[in-house]
Amino acid sequence: MLFPEIPLQRDIDCGDADLQESAISTLADCDRTFGFAPVIALAPMLSDFDCAVAYWLRGAMYPMDQAAAGERAQFALGRYQAENAGLSVEEIIGQVQAAGNARYERIMQESRDLEEFRKEMIAEGQNPDEAAFTERLQRRAVEALSFQRDIVACEAKYGFGQAGGQ
Repeated sequence: MLFPEIPLQRDIDCGDADLQESAISTLADCDRTFGFAPVIALAPMLSDFDCAVAYWLRGAMYPMDQAAAGERAQFALGRYQAENAGLSVEEIIGQVQAAGNARYERIMQESRDLEEFRKEMIAEGQNPDEAAFTERLQRRAVEALSFQRDIVACEAKYGFGQAGGQ
C-alpha cells in the first residue's frame, strides 16, 4: 500500500472543526510533498454580510445574472439583518454597496495591473499562448479568484447549487 491508512474521511465528516482542520492539514502536507497544485485548504465560512456583498457585486458585474444574484443578495441580507436587528435595512444596504464598490475597484485595479504585466511579458519576448504565461497571470489574479471562490462558498453555504435552490 502506498499510503498508510489515515481516518481522514471520518475526521472531515465528523463536524469537529479541530479534527477537520487537522485532516485538511494532513492532506495539504501530502499535496506539498508530492507537488500537487493547488494545495488543498479549508475554505473559510463566509458571513451572511460577505455573501450579500459577493452576490451584490456579481449582479453589478454580470447583468445577465442580475436577477438571480439580486435574489441571493436579498436572502443573505435578510439573514444578516436577523442577526443585527439594531441596523436598518437602509444602513445594511449602504454597507453592502460600499463594500461591493470597494471590492469592484480592487478587482478593476488588479485587471489593469494584469494587463500591464501581460504587456511587459510580451515585451520581454514571452509567448502569451504558453501555459506558463497564463499560469503567471493567474497567480496574480488574487482578488478576482477570491471573488469567484466566495460565490462558490456562498452557493454551498445556502445550498443554492443543489436541486431546488433557495
